[in-house]
Amino acid sequence: MIEELFDENFQSLIRCFKLNDKDGSGTLNFAEFKSVVGDCEGFEDYMAAWCSGQLGRDCINLKEFLDIVMITAPQECMWENVEREIEKTFADIDIDGDGFIVEEELKLRLHNLDLLLTPDEQMKLFKDADKNCDGKISFQEFKEKMYSFIGMDCTEST
Repeated sequence: MIEELFDENFQSLIRCFKLNDKDGSGTLNFAEFKSVVGDCEGFEDYMAAWCSGQLGRDCINLKEFLDIVMITAPQECMWENVEREIEKTFADIDIDGDGFIVEEELKLRLHNLDLLLTPDEQMKLFKDADKNCDGKISFQEFKEKMYSFIGMDCTEST
């Protein structure tokens, strides 16, 4: 549901991760990751490091997946693109540009995306992000919610 707030390219990466997470663990093992990247150029060094045990673990989470794909991708994306994507998404929802998302702005965005959420689901989504319960979502609150969605502590990105 939250992934629908991001643009199509970012959504497709998240969906790709979820589709290839065969056991639903929230991580990809080597075989699952290989099924995503196949024989795409640019991933050879990473795959070799993984095979040789240099990663020190046998799976990666969504944040690590996005990091690898966005850095290795031909368009030379960097992890900072995630931060920019979150900023862009926030700005798209913050219709009046006051630096906060109010419930009506979030409802409108969800409606424009044809997300069929009940009023209770919309309220829960809003309240989950409005950590200080002031009736609006600051950029920091939004950012924390988005990072928690992708399995990353917001402080890791700074």
